[in-house]
Amino acid sequence: MCKDYDANRITKLRTSVPWGNESWFKSIFQHDNYQSQSAEFPEDDLLHHLVDLYFQHVNRTFPVIHEPTFRAKVSDRLHMNDRRFGRLLLSVLTVASLYTTDERAFEEVDGIQVPGHRFFNQIKDWNKSLAPAVLTGLQAAFVSSYLTIPRPV
Repeated sequence: MCKDYDANRITKLRTSVPWGNESWFKSIFQHDNYQSQSAEFPEDDLLHHLVDLYFQHVNRTFPVIHEPTFRAKVSDRLHMNDRRFGRLLLSVLTVASLYTTDERAFEEVDGIQVPGHRFFNQIKDWNKSLAPAVLTGLQAAFVSSYLTIPRPV
C-alpha cells in the first residue's frame, strides 16, 4: 500500500540528496556502467502512485508529457515492449520518487536512502537514447534533468 504524502519529509529528502555531486550519480552517465538486463518496473500500485505524483507535482510546472497519452501507454503496458517508452517511464518514476514516502521507491546508496535511485540506475544506453532523436528519448532526458534543479531547503 502506498504511503500518504508527507510534505515535511519530502522537502527534507528533496533538498538533502545532492543528486549532481555524488559519485554514483555521475557514474550513471558513463557508458561502461550501463547494464544490458531488462528493466524492472515496480508493482502496479506503486507505479500508478508514482505516475499520479509526477502529474500532480512535476508536469504542472515542467509540462513535457501529454498526460492522457502517457497514461494510456502505461495502461497498455507499452513499457514492457518498447525500451524508449520504458526509459521515459523510468525517468518519470525517478522524479516522482522525490514526492513519496513509500519505501519501495528508495534504495540505499553509500548509506543514504536515495529516492528513485532504483529506477534511475536502470536507464540504459543514455547517450544512444537520443540517436535517432525520438520524442520519448528527448522527454526522458528532459524529465531526468529535473533532478539537477536546485530546490530550496
